[in-house]
Amino acid sequence: GHLNQTRKNVRSTKPKPFKTANTSQLEGKKVQDIHTQVYEVRETVFTDQTGQFPTQSRSGNKYIMVMVDIDSSGILVEPLKSRKDAELHRAYTSLMTRLNRAGIFPKKHVLDNEISQAMKDYVRDKYKMTVELVPPGVTGEMQPKWQYEISRHIF
Repeated sequence: GHLNQTRKNVRSTKPKPFKTANTSQLEGKKVQDIHTQVYEVRETVFTDQTGQFPTQSRSGNKYIMVMVDIDSSGILVEPLKSRKDAELHRAYTSLMTRLNRAGIFPKKHVLDNEISQAMKDYVRDKYKMTVELVPPGVTGEMQPKWQYEISRHIF
């Protein structure tokens, strides 16, 4: 609802005149280069595990696993009792089952850097997906989206 509305009177509705750049001084040595890279995000899922919640739920859950599917714009959540491999496998299987029932079969999985090798092998072997790690210190593009959506529904 009301949190998604745009604020009024923030920008002027009068168009500003378009300024043309002076290109006469662009000769000579380059000062900065800009490198771009295009990522193919179709058939891709992102997962992340939250930090421990301050209180444990009645059913014993302390964490949640969040999966974001790019093609369907789906944000799936599964509670975790711990961050051990067996519990991560259970939650991951549950999330993938939900995606597969909806006819979604991802081919690439982007994981955070804190995940164990056993979990990476599980994704590769059982679901035949390529695994990509997010570089340390970089937040994924989907993280702000799922954080916002989950906070709207949970809190």
